[in-house]
Amino acid sequence: MTQRQPTGFIGLGTMGTPIALNLVCAGQRVVVWNRTPERCTPLAEASADVAPTTDNLFARCETVLLMLENERATDAVLGRGTDRFAERVGGHDLSP
Repeated sequence: MTQRQPTGFIGLGTMGTPIALNLVCAGQRVVVWNRTPERCTPLAEASADVAPTTDNLFARCETVLLMLENERATDAVLGRGTDRFAERVGGHDLSP
């Protein structure tokens, strides 16, 4: 499957890491970000790109998968209630 833009993946915990690794192993271009940066290491070693910020990830990816712990974490990552929210989610396919 050919993909023009990479898929963004935010949330590399117990479920997120294996899912993101499966995408990379399937040949998908993946850009990852996690609030705990060291959780990105296994993905970087598997050839995923690590975004330095969520804004960078959203700028690079049209589709963004979120695998976050709860609504509070989702709100924080997306910037819900701030001016950044519309910029981050506008024009993106966000899959919770």
